[in-house]
Amino acid sequence: MPSHKVHNFIDRQLFGKSYWRLHRALDTPYIFMGKHHRVLLHDGFTSALLARQLYPTGPRAEQAALVHCQLDRLCSNDPHFRKQLEIIAGLNGKQKRKIKAQRSNGRKKRKSSRKTQLAIH
Repeated sequence: MPSHKVHNFIDRQLFGKSYWRLHRALDTPYIFMGKHHRVLLHDGFTSALLARQLYPTGPRAEQAALVHCQLDRLCSNDPHFRKQLEIIAGLNGKQKRKIKAQRSNGRKKRKSSRKTQLAIH
């Protein structure tokens, strides 16, 4: 079963945003059923209904729910594929954190230089 990191990565690649609440809700039965949790909520109709309830204005949430179910099936059938997705999603997450850190460092420098300019004048 792929991690939520993988589900969110696939969402961002396919839909431009993550439907993280949907993935969390679909996998909630995992707490008490373990790897057998997919007997609940992982059919097309139920997952699409849940998506519509969680994201009533999300035009692609239902598609994300269907992709979630299909991705779970694919990863269960091919553990090597799942590992590759985990690696790619992990690398993508590191890259996003690095970019975010660079942006926040740039903002801090600009703010301090503005204060310095105001103090000089």
